[in-house]
Amino acid sequence: MHGSGHFRSFRDILAAVRRNLKDLRAHHPLLVILLSLCYALVIFTPVSSPAVDLEPGEDVRIDADRLNYDQNRKIYAAEGNVVFVTGTMKLTCDAAEYSDLTGAFTAGGNVVFTDEKGTVLCSRVEGNARTGLGTFYVAEMDNIKGGYFLKGDQIDKLGETTYHAAGGSFSECGKKRPLWEIRGKNLWVTQEEYVTGRHTTMRIGGVPVFYTPYFLFPIKTKRQSGLLQPVFGQGSRNGKSIELDYFWNMDTNRDATFSYEYLGDNGNRFGLEYRYAVAQDVHGALFGKYIHDRNADREGSRIGMNQDRWEIGLTHYHNLEDRVYGGIFTDFFSDGFYLSDFATSPEARVQVNGQSDVTLVKRWDGGNLSADFRYYQEMGVRREKTTLQPIPEIRLDLTPRRAGQSNWFYALDSGFVNFYRQEGYRSTLSPNISSDPWTLTPVTSDQAANLRKLTDAGFDAETALRHQGIKGRRLDLFPNVSLPLDLISNLVFTPMIGYRETLYSRGAFSEDFADRGIFYAGGGLSSRFFRDFSLGSSGSFRHIVEPGITYDYRPEQGQKEIPIYDEVDTIGHADQFHLKLTNRFLMTGRGEPKVGQVKETEVETREIMALKFDALYDRLLAEQRFRSITGEWDLNFTDSLYMEINSLYNFMEHDFESLNLDLKYKVQETLTFQAGRRFTQRIPVDSNRPSGSGELRTIGGDDVLNALDNQGISYWTTSVGWEPNKALSMSLSGYFNAADSTGDDLSFKLSYQTECWGAMLVADRYDESVLNDHTHELEMDRVNEIRFFFTIKSLRFKLFSNI
Repeated sequence: MHGSGHFRSFRDILAAVRRNLKDLRAHHPLLVILLSLCYALVIFTPVSSPAVDLEPGEDVRIDADRLNYDQNRKIYAAEGNVVFVTGTMKLTCDAAEYSDLTGAFTAGGNVVFTDEKGTVLCSRVEGNARTGLGTFYVAEMDNIKGGYFLKGDQIDKLGETTYHAAGGSFSECGKKRPLWEIRGKNLWVTQEEYVTGRHTTMRIGGVPVFYTPYFLFPIKTKRQSGLLQPVFGQGSRNGKSIELDYFWNMDTNRDATFSYEYLGDNGNRFGLEYRYAVAQDVHGALFGKYIHDRNADREGSRIGMNQDRWEIGLTHYHNLEDRVYGGIFTDFFSDGFYLSDFATSPEARVQVNGQSDVTLVKRWDGGNLSADFRYYQEMGVRREKTTLQPIPEIRLDLTPRRAGQSNWFYALDSGFVNFYRQEGYRSTLSPNISSDPWTLTPVTSDQAANLRKLTDAGFDAETALRHQGIKGRRLDLFPNVSLPLDLISNLVFTPMIGYRETLYSRGAFSEDFADRGIFYAGGGLSSRFFRDFSLGSSGSFRHIVEPGITYDYRPEQGQKEIPIYDEVDTIGHADQFHLKLTNRFLMTGRGEPKVGQVKETEVETREIMALKFDALYDRLLAEQRFRSITGEWDLNFTDSLYMEINSLYNFMEHDFESLNLDLKYKVQETLTFQAGRRFTQRIPVDSNRPSGSGELRTIGGDDVLNALDNQGISYWTTSVGWEPNKALSMSLSGYFNAADSTGDDLSFKLSYQTECWGAMLVADRYDESVLNDHTHELEMDRVNEIRFFFTIKSLRFKLFSNI
């Protein structure tokens, strides 16, 4: 007989033998004796044999070097390289017994038990193949499906997903030497639920660090409601702190987080964040926090500030239909100091403005219609009621399209804006106040400070008020037509005419309706030619040259008493040429075919370099008519190297008016370097000079005051990232003010993350500035902050401090 037993087929053979024995005893007694001796030899003689495949319908299979069957006890005994298989369970050991009557089994010696949940190594196991329950002695359970490791002197499988371990330990991190583990006299583990224990200790690196008489730990791999890990902190702003969060899994598409923070120097802060996803293209979040800040008015510009402080926001994405989408992105704060007092990231602390938008856009081929309700909240001040708010701004833009069957093309740029300020200057808007601009009186202290900036910059009071304190509505319409004409090969002449009508609900110094009409005329010559160069099997190289010249003319309109909100209101007389030259360099080649691929790969084309020049020749200037030249250089040889430089040189002042640089270089797979440069000179309010992009600079509202400070912007940004492997990463990034030594921001991050634990060190140094409402001067404070995060898979510890 083979050393493999197939129980059901073997029983059938025995039953057939029994049925025939009665007949044999009566007619052939000697033959019965002979058959009985042969039967005994077959049953009780050990035999070694190879494994035999299961036959259809069989529930259990045993392979072994020696396999015996005890007919009286209905027990199969196997020894030597035993392999026991039933359903999804597989057991290997040195020796085993199986009861054909009850399904019970025992196994010992190098036991390895495996099923769909994981693997158990033990010295001995007692179980039942039919119920799936059992007891493992001196066992180590690696539950791959649940992602945990359980050890115990005795582990009882109490149910399909429930275990009890006596004298055991639990860990989600490592097998031989786990970084952390929970040890206890008794542990109960329910997969996708919790680990509970009595008289437990938490050990890190084998060292006991925490004891508790009762322990509860979630091990769900799916989302669940429950308390999140607390976060402890220490800082110079808020003192000692602790944060407790509760996560509520409301449904598969909805959840919420409730938060409580104790801030030692400030009080108790409560928060809520609710997230939802109605559909794939309809989702969002609502969030808010509140604190009664007993330290709100502690010093300087905060004196007398309201102690009830809060933030609230809403983010909502909604695609209504094809090419129609909208969104709500709001973020409101009780005061302008909220972020600098409570934000944990440098980016949020130095945020200049809070911005909220409600947007709806409809697009179609050749045009789009949009409505945007935008609100700005200035940070760093207690309140700012003179900020210019475009609520709403509605635009209808049509790109050039052919008029019927003719060669003419028409286009439209149009927009309506309602400019709103909570407070403005007392002027003729108030009938009881004189209209003489020298007697106009600012309403608030911050408005007075703004007026002083304007007058100190050389503007009289009347001109200053043209830029500040005005609110009203504006409708701007700019229809135009063009006629492209092919003169000769590769040369196109496109004349254009248009009329820009701008309507105002009120004038600069009166409530009377105001308007301004500007006639546009111009044209352009453009050409394009190229040459290809073969690179052999590597592909080809194409050099494209695009020269061009455009002319713009706008007649002189005379002085208009219109309010000035932005660049639209500063458009004036023009008689100028733009001389343009663009060089593009394209590389074309085929990728390497994949293994087994028969057809050729698709052609890949990359613009590796572009060089652009735009010189402005102004006929209105008396002497130096070449006013400026704009240059741009884009470099993109490979995915590892990218660079963009653009600048504007002013021939009149013999100096660069702007210079911008962006560079990204991937030195190797593990090292990346980035650098940026921003430099812009002051641009006077009464100037129509173009910026580096060739468009008029936006001036109006607070932008006017920033420009009048006559300091412009000048800073460097840089970052270096190093990631030698998947676990370790390091980065150093900085913002450096090139104008003076204030306003610098430097951040260093060092991170080490493994599958079950991680650590990150963050060190920030930055200058914090706040406008003092009393002195109207900026208060500067240099802050050094160090934060340390330590994560043990589901457990998270956070420590940070301000120095």
